[in-house]
Amino acid sequence: MPTKSKKTRGTDRKKFSPSKDLSNVEPYATFEVEMFQADVDSVSHPYADQLKDMLEDVAREHDCQLVSFAVHQGTVTFSFDSNELTAEILRIIKGGRNG
Repeated sequence: MPTKSKKTRGTDRKKFSPSKDLSNVEPYATFEVEMFQADVDSVSHPYADQLKDMLEDVAREHDCQLVSFAVHQGTVTFSFDSNELTAEILRIIKGGRNG
């Protein structure tokens, strides 16, 4: 018999599934950015799809993977499986590449 799950924020989010098994990997930092207008509410929206492609390119350039990608009412959440790339993104956010 199916069980009824609690409705929580984000349950309608469409997630990007990584291509490798991450069951034994520690969780990575997740970025949440208000990127688009609220009507961009799916990873299949052209703007979100283009951003996902760019993030996957960044991951390849840094020899890592985009391990999560979700879009909900214009807000994008994503993470990479690289602490180095995450640290670089944080440095950029804080105000510069050398910061």
